[in-house]
Amino acid sequence: MQLIIQLYPYSQCTAIATQLVSVVNANPPIPIASSGGDVCLGSDIFLSSDNIEPGQFSGNTYEWTGPNSFISNIQNPSISSPGVSYSGTYNVIVTNQYGCTEAASTSLSVNPNPTLTIDSVQNVSCLGGSDGIIYVSASGGLAPYSYTSDFINFNTNGIMNNLPTGASIIYAADGNACQAQIVGNLTAISTAPPSQSVVVTPTIIGMPAYACPGTTANLSIPAVPGATMYIWDGPFGTFFNGNPMNQSPFTTTTLSVQITFSSSTTSFVSVGVQAANGCGASLRKIQKVRYQISTPKEITGATTMCANTNGTYTIAPVTDATSYQWMITGNATVVPSGTSAVVFFGPSWNGGTLCVAAKTPCYTTAYKCITISKSASALNAITGPLSSCPNEVQTFNVLPCTGAASYNWTLPAGATGSSSTNSITATFGPTFTVGGNICVSVTSICGVTSTPKCRTVAQGLPSVPTSISGITNGLCNQSINYTVPSSPGVTYNWTAPGTVIGNGNSSVSVQYGSFTTGQLCVTASNSCGTSAARCTPLKGAPNSPIALTAIPASWCANTQGIEFTADLGNTTGSYTLSWGYPSSPTASYVAGGGNSNALTLDWGTGNGSVVVTATNSCGAGSKAFAVTIGCKEGEMAKANQLNVYPNPTAGVLNVEYTAEKGTAQVTVLDLSGRVVMTQTHANAAGQNTLQLDLSKVAKGAYMLNVQTNGSNNQVRVVVE
Repeated sequence: MQLIIQLYPYSQCTAIATQLVSVVNANPPIPIASSGGDVCLGSDIFLSSDNIEPGQFSGNTYEWTGPNSFISNIQNPSISSPGVSYSGTYNVIVTNQYGCTEAASTSLSVNPNPTLTIDSVQNVSCLGGSDGIIYVSASGGLAPYSYTSDFINFNTNGIMNNLPTGASIIYAADGNACQAQIVGNLTAISTAPPSQSVVVTPTIIGMPAYACPGTTANLSIPAVPGATMYIWDGPFGTFFNGNPMNQSPFTTTTLSVQITFSSSTTSFVSVGVQAANGCGASLRKIQKVRYQISTPKEITGATTMCANTNGTYTIAPVTDATSYQWMITGNATVVPSGTSAVVFFGPSWNGGTLCVAAKTPCYTTAYKCITISKSASALNAITGPLSSCPNEVQTFNVLPCTGAASYNWTLPAGATGSSSTNSITATFGPTFTVGGNICVSVTSICGVTSTPKCRTVAQGLPSVPTSISGITNGLCNQSINYTVPSSPGVTYNWTAPGTVIGNGNSSVSVQYGSFTTGQLCVTASNSCGTSAARCTPLKGAPNSPIALTAIPASWCANTQGIEFTADLGNTTGSYTLSWGYPSSPTASYVAGGGNSNALTLDWGTGNGSVVVTATNSCGAGSKAFAVTIGCKEGEMAKANQLNVYPNPTAGVLNVEYTAEKGTAQVTVLDLSGRVVMTQTHANAAGQNTLQLDLSKVAKGAYMLNVQTNGSNNQVRVVVE
């Protein structure tokens, strides 16, 4: 480096001096600890002060300081086998020959190594095999862990399988890359599974009395010949040897294991164990441990208690319960003593609930409760007869109530008797004619009276018969059966305008002679008396038919095949039918009549009545149908011009009609008035012809109706 000094004297003279000065610079040091900063316990720490400019080391001095009183004046010092106390910050100060200094620092941690444990070994199953398994687990250090062995590259679950016989080195690395190793030895076993003696071992040693959730137990079994491992299992959630990852089934090479129980929803928890080797396993030995217990069945003791008293209450012991928890509501205190308790009822006691639950060290059942009050227990229904006759003596009861001091009975009007017990004998006097209520209430030992319990006692007369079955008209000189609904112990008295056969029964026969009208009556009787009468009117003559109808209901003059039908649904007994109708040319007979309920007429011109009459020797009943022809004379003429052929027909029917120009509606109806076929026909003025295909219509008589503008013509046709 060149240093130039320029002087400026007052005289303005100038002098320049030049001297070469050397200045030594060095890059600042960068301390480095090992490779990246952290080391594992047992590995050496290597410190270095790098990036010092080349050629500038000569004359430099170094001052290192660090944790655990570490001091060094070496550029690249090292610490052999440091402990965790060497974790922390290391500082270095570099001073060159000119006294210039630079400082830097670095931090590192000495991480602990994990611990590797062999949990269990499954030896090579059969001679010459290579399916041995070593189960390992790591702890300490920084989870998670990875595992390797001489034969397995990478494994994260700690199961080193497919190992041969002999020694295998197993390694574990934690999250800091710190390692541990362990040697596992596998041997070849025989080709047979272990003996089954584990099955007959009386108990698993160390099993607790209760499987309380979260508790542990150290279990063991005697050694089983030929076994190299033992497979333990428990319900879901239990784990083994303090590690929640060790779920069922869990395999050990030792005869003992520690189990941690989980919660359960069952009464018993099952723990199982099998002796095994690489060739198989024994049968499973199962032992159950109690968890849940049953709720107490019932509490025995008085349910009626008064203030300022006390009572003892008990329950049957609950299997495997270790204690019992009693409680009561209301102004009372309970002093428990296992399966019994004494309850002290206070001065303001007015009722409450006593409850008890069974317990184990880790489970409490639901409560079993009873209600205790100052009242007696509720009254049940009154038993006894539902009815009584005057001058009868009847007994009524209720079941006894617990806590009852007395019973209070009231009787219906006309009955007498008294009692303070749960039974009363009542005398029904001659004035008991309308029935009434008998009631009872109970008064407890504490003086509390309940609401009454009642039932109705009816007066004992039988009811009026509800109905009479049998015909009531057309009875002249007939023998007819009649019936009423029957009741036990009841007789029936019949009266009629004829001879009654079988009187006293619910069914009788009446022989009628000749009479006009009358009535049939029946009464019901028992030991209390006789009911009012049930009667029905009677007629010797038949009833008139209900109705007389015609198909069609109306028609024009000169219409053929008018069918009249009589409804005889209300006409009974013995009778004959006869018909009356106008003579020709108004009407002409076609078919029916006589003693039939149907008549067919051809109607010509004019009005008239058709009459049907039902007759026997005691009289007659008639029904008439008044016929009024309402069609115009022009329509009549046109009706005479409606021509159909062939009639009867088995297929095609030709229809000829006369009408003004327009449209004709042709309809075929059966005799009940139901439309079977309809067809529209456009016509020209004058004579018109159309054809109807009736081949698919059922055989029988039909009405053909042709309706045109201003006319409606009908004719009867027959399909064969």
